[in-house]
Amino acid sequence: MSQDLPKNLYQIVVVDGKSTDKTANIVKKYIKIYPNMIKLYENSKEWQAAGRNLAIKTENESNLFAYIDGHCIADSEWLRSLYNSYRELKDPYIGGIGSIHRSPKDELLFGKAIEQVFCSFIGGFGSSYKPARTRKKVNTVPFALYNKEALEKAGLYDEDMRYGEDFSLNFKLRNKGYNIYVEPKAVVYYYKRNSLFSFSKQMYNYGIAKAIIKKKYPSAVGITSCIPSISIIILMFSFALSFYLGMSIVVISIIVLYLIAVYCSTLMSAFAEKQWLFIRTMPKIYIIEHFAFGIGFLFGLAKKGW
Repeated sequence: MSQDLPKNLYQIVVVDGKSTDKTANIVKKYIKIYPNMIKLYENSKEWQAAGRNLAIKTENESNLFAYIDGHCIADSEWLRSLYNSYRELKDPYIGGIGSIHRSPKDELLFGKAIEQVFCSFIGGFGSSYKPARTRKKVNTVPFALYNKEALEKAGLYDEDMRYGEDFSLNFKLRNKGYNIYVEPKAVVYYYKRNSLFSFSKQMYNYGIAKAIIKKKYPSAVGITSCIPSISIIILMFSFALSFYLGMSIVVISIIVLYLIAVYCSTLMSAFAEKQWLFIRTMPKIYIIEHFAFGIGFLFGLAKKGW
Protein backbone atom coordinates (compact mmCIF):
# COMPACT_ATOMS: atom_id res chain seq x y z
CA MET A 1 0.00 0.00 0.00
CA SER A 2 3.02 2.30 0.33
CA GLN A 3 3.77 2.17 -3.41
CA ASP A 4 3.85 5.63 -4.98
CA LEU A 5 1.84 4.52 -8.02
CA PRO A 6 -1.78 5.73 -8.24
CA LYS A 7 -3.91 3.11 -6.50
CA ASN A 8 -6.12 2.58 -9.56
CA LEU A 9 -3.13 1.28 -11.55
CA TYR A 10 -2.46 -1.89 -9.60
CA GLN A 11 -4.03 -4.57 -7.44
CA ILE A 12 -2.60 -6.69 -4.63
CA VAL A 13 -3.15 -10.44 -4.72
CA VAL A 14 -2.13 -12.30 -1.56
CA VAL A 15 -1.70 -16.06 -1.93
CA ASP A 16 -1.53 -17.71 1.48
CA GLY A 17 0.04 -21.16 1.66
CA LYS A 18 -2.03 -22.42 4.61
CA SER A 19 -0.09 -20.28 7.06
CA THR A 20 -0.64 -20.86 10.78
CA ASP A 21 0.06 -17.30 11.90
CA LYS A 22 -2.21 -14.25 11.57
CA THR A 23 -1.43 -13.51 7.91
CA ALA A 24 -4.90 -14.27 6.54
CA ASN A 25 -6.65 -12.31 9.30
CA ILE A 26 -4.44 -9.26 8.72
CA VAL A 27 -5.11 -9.39 4.98
CA LYS A 28 -8.88 -9.62 5.57
CA LYS A 29 -8.74 -6.46 7.69
CA TYR A 30 -7.06 -4.62 4.83
CA ILE A 31 -9.60 -5.98 2.34
CA LYS A 32 -12.34 -4.25 4.37
CA ILE A 33 -10.48 -0.96 3.99
CA TYR A 34 -9.55 -1.46 0.31
CA PRO A 35 -12.24 -3.86 -0.99
CA ASN A 36 -11.56 -3.23 -4.68
CA MET A 37 -7.80 -3.42 -4.44
CA ILE A 38 -6.81 -6.49 -2.41
CA LYS A 39 -7.65 -10.15 -2.99
CA LEU A 40 -6.84 -13.22 -0.90
CA TYR A 41 -6.48 -16.77 -2.19
CA GLU A 42 -5.57 -19.97 -0.36
CA ASN A 43 -2.88 -22.09 -1.93
CA SER A 44 -3.82 -25.67 -1.03
CA LYS A 45 -0.52 -26.94 -2.44
CA GLU A 46 1.33 -24.64 0.00
CA TRP A 47 4.56 -24.19 -2.00
CA GLN A 48 5.06 -20.76 -3.54
CA ALA A 49 5.55 -21.92 -7.16
CA ALA A 50 1.99 -23.31 -7.09
CA GLY A 51 0.75 -20.17 -5.33
CA ARG A 52 2.14 -17.86 -7.99
CA ASN A 53 0.65 -20.00 -10.75
CA LEU A 54 -2.72 -19.84 -9.00
CA ALA A 55 -2.66 -16.04 -9.08
CA ILE A 56 -1.46 -15.87 -12.70
CA LYS A 57 -4.13 -18.28 -13.92
CA THR A 58 -6.95 -16.66 -11.92
CA GLU A 59 -6.30 -12.96 -12.50
CA ASN A 60 -7.13 -11.75 -16.03
CA GLU A 61 -7.36 -7.97 -15.63
CA SER A 62 -3.73 -7.29 -16.52
CA ASN A 63 -1.02 -8.67 -18.76
CA LEU A 64 1.63 -7.74 -16.18
CA PHE A 65 2.41 -9.55 -12.94
CA ALA A 66 4.94 -8.56 -10.30
CA TYR A 67 5.68 -10.73 -7.29
CA ILE A 68 7.24 -10.27 -3.88
CA ASP A 69 7.68 -12.71 -0.99
CA GLY A 70 6.57 -12.59 2.60
CA HIS A 71 10.02 -11.95 4.12
CA CYS A 72 10.61 -8.83 2.03
CA ILE A 73 9.75 -5.14 2.07
CA ALA A 74 9.23 -3.25 -1.19
CA ASP A 75 10.75 0.19 -1.55
CA SER A 76 8.01 2.76 -2.17
CA GLU A 77 9.27 3.27 -5.77
CA TRP A 78 9.65 -0.46 -6.47
CA LEU A 79 6.60 -1.10 -8.65
CA ARG A 80 6.81 2.22 -10.50
CA SER A 81 10.49 1.64 -11.31
CA LEU A 82 9.73 -1.79 -12.76
CA TYR A 83 6.73 -0.52 -14.73
CA ASN A 84 8.54 2.51 -16.16
CA SER A 85 11.53 0.40 -17.16
CA TYR A 86 9.28 -2.16 -18.82
CA ARG A 87 7.70 0.57 -20.94
CA GLU A 88 10.96 2.39 -21.71
CA LEU A 89 12.74 -0.73 -22.97
CA LYS A 90 10.25 -1.19 -25.85
CA ASP A 91 11.60 -4.71 -26.31
CA PRO A 92 9.05 -6.93 -28.13
CA TYR A 93 10.78 -9.96 -26.58
CA ILE A 94 10.85 -8.79 -22.99
CA GLY A 95 9.86 -11.59 -20.63
CA GLY A 96 10.41 -9.76 -17.38
CA ILE A 97 12.38 -7.15 -15.51
CA GLY A 98 13.49 -7.66 -11.91
CA SER A 99 14.94 -5.97 -8.88
CA ILE A 100 18.05 -5.75 -6.77
CA HIS A 101 17.80 -6.57 -3.09
CA ARG A 102 19.43 -5.05 -0.05
CA SER A 103 19.42 -5.62 3.68
CA PRO A 104 16.76 -3.70 5.63
CA LYS A 105 18.03 -1.17 8.16
CA ASP A 106 17.01 -3.43 11.03
CA GLU A 107 18.73 -6.51 9.57
CA LEU A 108 20.79 -8.41 12.15
CA LEU A 109 24.57 -8.48 11.82
CA PHE A 110 24.38 -12.15 10.77
CA GLY A 111 22.03 -11.28 7.90
CA LYS A 112 24.28 -8.41 6.78
CA ALA A 113 27.24 -10.79 6.82
CA ILE A 114 25.32 -13.21 4.59
CA GLU A 115 24.65 -10.37 2.16
CA GLN A 116 28.38 -9.60 1.98
CA VAL A 117 29.16 -13.26 1.33
CA PHE A 118 26.57 -13.49 -1.45
CA CYS A 119 27.86 -10.29 -3.05
CA SER A 120 31.46 -11.50 -3.11
CA PHE A 121 33.11 -13.40 -5.95
CA ILE A 122 33.75 -16.62 -4.03
CA GLY A 123 30.37 -16.49 -2.32
CA GLY A 124 28.11 -15.40 -5.15
CA PHE A 125 29.82 -16.26 -8.45
CA GLY A 126 28.06 -13.35 -10.15
CA SER A 127 24.63 -14.25 -8.77
CA SER A 128 21.64 -11.92 -8.58
CA TYR A 129 22.72 -10.84 -5.09
CA LYS A 130 25.47 -8.73 -6.59
CA PRO A 131 23.77 -5.34 -7.10
CA ALA A 132 23.57 -4.12 -10.69
CA ARG A 133 24.47 -0.50 -11.34
CA THR A 134 22.79 -0.18 -14.74
CA ARG A 135 19.74 -1.66 -16.41
CA LYS A 136 20.89 -4.69 -18.36
CA LYS A 137 20.05 -8.19 -19.57
CA VAL A 138 20.64 -10.99 -17.07
CA ASN A 139 20.12 -14.74 -16.90
CA THR A 140 17.95 -14.64 -13.82
CA VAL A 141 16.63 -12.02 -11.42
CA PRO A 142 14.36 -11.92 -8.34
CA PHE A 143 11.18 -9.94 -7.56
CA ALA A 144 10.32 -9.39 -11.20
CA LEU A 145 7.55 -7.82 -13.26
CA TYR A 146 6.56 -10.40 -15.89
CA ASN A 147 4.69 -10.43 -19.17
CA LYS A 148 1.78 -12.85 -18.71
CA GLU A 149 1.82 -13.97 -22.33
CA ALA A 150 5.50 -14.85 -22.00
CA LEU A 151 4.85 -16.74 -18.77
CA GLU A 152 2.13 -18.81 -20.40
CA LYS A 153 4.33 -19.66 -23.39
CA ALA A 154 7.09 -20.74 -21.00
CA GLY A 155 4.70 -22.98 -19.08
CA LEU A 156 4.54 -20.86 -15.90
CA TYR A 157 6.41 -21.93 -12.76
CA ASP A 158 7.51 -25.53 -12.29
CA GLU A 159 5.23 -26.58 -9.45
CA ASP A 160 7.40 -29.57 -8.60
CA MET A 161 10.18 -27.17 -7.54
CA ARG A 162 10.33 -26.45 -3.82
CA TYR A 163 13.28 -24.07 -4.24
CA GLY A 164 14.84 -22.50 -7.32
CA GLU A 165 11.52 -21.91 -9.08
CA ASP A 166 12.59 -18.39 -10.12
CA PHE A 167 15.78 -19.71 -11.69
CA SER A 168 13.99 -22.41 -13.68
CA LEU A 169 11.25 -20.00 -14.83
CA ASN A 170 13.75 -17.41 -16.06
CA PHE A 171 15.65 -20.13 -17.90
CA LYS A 172 12.45 -21.31 -19.60
CA LEU A 173 11.64 -17.74 -20.63
CA ARG A 174 15.08 -17.25 -22.16
CA ASN A 175 14.79 -20.63 -23.84
CA LYS A 176 11.61 -19.37 -25.54
CA GLY A 177 13.49 -16.36 -26.88
CA TYR A 178 12.48 -13.82 -24.23
CA ASN A 179 14.86 -11.39 -22.54
CA ILE A 180 15.24 -10.89 -18.79
CA TYR A 181 16.43 -7.55 -17.39
CA VAL A 182 17.40 -6.10 -14.02
CA GLU A 183 16.46 -2.54 -13.00
CA PRO A 184 18.76 -1.17 -10.21
CA LYS A 185 16.22 1.53 -9.31
CA ALA A 186 13.79 -1.21 -8.24
CA VAL A 187 14.81 -2.14 -4.70
CA VAL A 188 13.47 -4.84 -2.40
CA TYR A 189 14.66 -5.13 1.19
CA TYR A 190 15.20 -8.82 1.84
CA TYR A 191 15.62 -10.45 5.26
CA LYS A 192 18.22 -13.22 5.29
CA ARG A 193 18.37 -16.24 7.60
CA ASN A 194 19.21 -15.43 11.21
CA SER A 195 21.14 -18.52 12.39
CA LEU A 196 23.85 -20.87 11.17
CA PHE A 197 21.40 -23.79 11.22
CA SER A 198 18.68 -22.09 9.15
CA PHE A 199 21.30 -20.76 6.73
CA SER A 200 22.89 -24.19 6.27
CA LYS A 201 19.45 -25.70 5.64
CA GLN A 202 18.73 -23.01 3.03
CA MET A 203 22.04 -23.64 1.24
CA TYR A 204 21.49 -27.40 1.31
CA ASN A 205 18.07 -26.95 -0.31
CA TYR A 206 19.53 -24.54 -2.87
CA GLY A 207 22.09 -27.20 -3.75
CA ILE A 208 19.37 -29.81 -4.24
CA ALA A 209 17.35 -27.38 -6.37
CA LYS A 210 20.30 -26.58 -8.66
CA ALA A 211 21.00 -30.29 -9.16
CA ILE A 212 17.36 -31.03 -10.01
CA ILE A 213 17.32 -28.12 -12.47
CA LYS A 214 20.62 -29.37 -13.94
CA LYS A 215 19.00 -32.74 -14.64
CA LYS A 216 15.78 -31.19 -15.90
CA TYR A 217 17.37 -28.45 -18.02
CA PRO A 218 21.06 -29.44 -18.52
CA SER A 219 22.13 -26.17 -20.17
CA ALA A 220 20.55 -24.02 -17.44
CA VAL A 221 23.21 -24.64 -14.79
CA GLY A 222 26.84 -23.73 -15.45
CA ILE A 223 30.06 -25.09 -14.02
CA THR A 224 30.13 -22.53 -11.19
CA SER A 225 27.25 -24.29 -9.44
CA CYS A 226 29.21 -27.55 -9.58
CA ILE A 227 32.42 -26.15 -8.06
CA PRO A 228 31.48 -26.71 -4.36
CA SER A 229 30.54 -30.35 -5.04
CA ILE A 230 33.64 -30.97 -7.18
CA SER A 231 35.81 -29.44 -4.45
CA ILE A 232 34.27 -31.70 -1.80
CA ILE A 233 34.88 -34.79 -3.95
CA ILE A 234 38.49 -33.78 -4.67
CA LEU A 235 39.10 -33.09 -0.98
CA MET A 236 37.64 -36.46 0.04
CA PHE A 237 39.74 -38.36 -2.51
CA SER A 238 42.85 -36.41 -1.55
CA PHE A 239 42.20 -37.14 2.10
CA ALA A 240 41.74 -40.87 1.38
CA LEU A 241 44.88 -41.05 -0.77
CA SER A 242 46.93 -39.22 1.85
CA PHE A 243 46.79 -42.31 4.07
CA TYR A 244 48.24 -44.53 1.35
CA LEU A 245 50.55 -42.22 -0.56
CA GLY A 246 51.69 -39.85 2.15
CA MET A 247 49.91 -36.94 0.42
CA SER A 248 48.66 -35.21 3.55
CA ILE A 249 50.56 -32.10 2.45
CA VAL A 250 48.23 -31.88 -0.58
CA VAL A 251 45.12 -31.92 1.61
CA ILE A 252 46.60 -29.37 3.98
CA SER A 253 47.62 -27.12 1.08
CA ILE A 254 44.10 -27.20 -0.42
CA ILE A 255 42.52 -26.30 2.93
CA VAL A 256 45.05 -23.53 3.61
CA LEU A 257 44.55 -21.96 0.16
CA TYR A 258 40.77 -22.07 0.62
CA LEU A 259 40.97 -20.43 4.05
CA ILE A 260 43.29 -17.73 2.69
CA ALA A 261 40.72 -16.92 -0.01
CA VAL A 262 37.92 -16.85 2.57
CA TYR A 263 39.76 -14.54 4.97
CA CYS A 264 40.96 -12.22 2.19
CA SER A 265 37.38 -11.82 0.99
CA THR A 266 36.21 -11.31 4.58
CA LEU A 267 38.79 -8.61 5.25
CA MET A 268 37.86 -6.78 2.04
CA SER A 269 34.20 -6.68 3.14
CA ALA A 270 35.07 -5.68 6.71
CA PHE A 271 37.20 -2.76 5.51
CA ALA A 272 34.69 -1.67 2.86
CA GLU A 273 31.76 -1.71 5.30
CA LYS A 274 33.81 -0.69 8.37
CA GLN A 275 32.19 -3.57 10.19
CA TRP A 276 34.95 -5.44 12.04
CA LEU A 277 32.61 -8.06 13.50
CA PHE A 278 32.37 -9.51 9.98
CA ILE A 279 35.85 -10.98 10.59
CA ARG A 280 34.35 -13.34 13.17
CA THR A 281 31.11 -14.15 11.32
CA MET A 282 31.77 -14.25 7.58
CA PRO A 283 34.32 -17.13 7.49
CA LYS A 284 31.76 -19.44 9.13
CA ILE A 285 29.14 -18.37 6.59
CA TYR A 286 31.49 -19.01 3.65
CA ILE A 287 32.33 -22.51 4.88
CA ILE A 288 28.70 -23.42 5.57
CA GLU A 289 27.54 -21.97 2.25
CA HIS A 290 30.03 -23.95 0.18
CA PHE A 291 29.82 -27.20 2.16
CA ALA A 292 26.00 -27.28 2.56
CA PHE A 293 25.39 -26.28 -1.07
CA GLY A 294 27.93 -28.83 -2.31
CA ILE A 295 26.43 -31.66 -0.25
CA GLY A 296 22.93 -30.65 -1.34
CA PHE A 297 23.97 -30.64 -4.99
CA LEU A 298 25.40 -34.17 -4.69
CA PHE A 299 22.24 -35.45 -3.01
CA GLY A 300 20.12 -33.61 -5.59
CA LEU A 301 21.84 -35.48 -8.42
CA ALA A 302 20.68 -38.74 -6.83
CA LYS A 303 17.10 -37.56 -6.23
CA LYS A 304 14.32 -38.15 -8.73
CA GLY A 305 12.50 -35.00 -7.60
CA TRP A 306 11.23 -33.38 -4.47
